[in-house]
Amino acid sequence: MLQCKRVVNEILGTVDFVAPNERVVFRTCEREKDHVVFQMGTADAERALAVAKLVEDDVAGIDVNMGCPKEYSTKGGMGAALLSDPDRIESVSM
Repeated sequence: MLQCKRVVNEILGTVDFVAPNERVVFRTCEREKDHVVFQMGTADAERALAVAKLVEDDVAGIDVNMGCPKEYSTKGGMGAALLSDPDRIESVSM
């Protein structure tokens, strides 16, 4: 998400977060704004804050995933791995 650009899609009436390869990574719209919670996987407080700032005006809330048990997530210290690192949880959640 950090590499994405926020693009207002006039044709669809959406807000698209577009990666450098032109792939839409996340799409939402005004009607969803007060209902959608953006969930991210992270183990890095600074990156989490940067992503949160990128999407904050287009979502109702932001959630840090602390439950995913998959290896691709826990290997990087994300998801369920956060549950065993309270200091990191605190830094990411603030």
